[in-house]
Amino acid sequence: MAESVDDICGYCAHCNAPLRRKTKRGVPPKYCPTRCRQAADYLRVKADGRYEARLAAARKSPVEKSCGICGAGFASSNAHTKFCSKNCYRIHVARKERDNYWSDPAYREHRLGYFRSYNGDQRPTKGAHRAKRRGAPRGTAFRSVDVFERDGWICYLCETPIDPAAPKHSGLEPQVDHVVPLARGGVHRFENVRAAHAYCNGHKNARLLSELDLPLTLPAALLAATSA
Repeated sequence: MAESVDDICGYCAHCNAPLRRKTKRGVPPKYCPTRCRQAADYLRVKADGRYEARLAAARKSPVEKSCGICGAGFASSNAHTKFCSKNCYRIHVARKERDNYWSDPAYREHRLGYFRSYNGDQRPTKGAHRAKRRGAPRGTAFRSVDVFERDGWICYLCETPIDPAAPKHSGLEPQVDHVVPLARGGVHRFENVRAAHAYCNGHKNARLLSELDLPLTLPAALLAATSA
């Protein structure tokens, strides 16, 4: 049965939709249920300035701080912010991981366990894939961490220690390098690979050791970005 016009008790003060009483007694409704009443309250509070006053009271005034990594000054309203940028925060995390690695034997074993699991026997290295594409001879499968532990985590190109906790794309993360490059007829075998920094590995490229001036020297800027 359709409702008649007599059932309408008024119109919504916000959207002008017809209103109908739910009961015969009581004060007639002024707004549509909930949504229109909330929208009308928002417009009324914003029009009389109370909205901006509440926002201003909720905002915290910025405080001048000094970055814990680069020392640069910056302003922040967050009491927990200690660094001026995401890059400085990443450097902080890398330093913390490095310090934990060398000071905590349990954490060091945890990191080495990560290397062992990531470079498991069932996971071929990138060098194995490249050797397969080039048709180069390959020996028994090996793990990258076995190469690092065999060489004592020392880069054979610059003769400096390799930090297992060095962040990715920092230039100091550990990599496996072919002494005789695959592009120069080298083989992918355990005897032809050595541990190296990513920067040193990229600098050597496809050259032989006789074509380099060894030992290599890591750039000062690279060391300063991750040093304590």
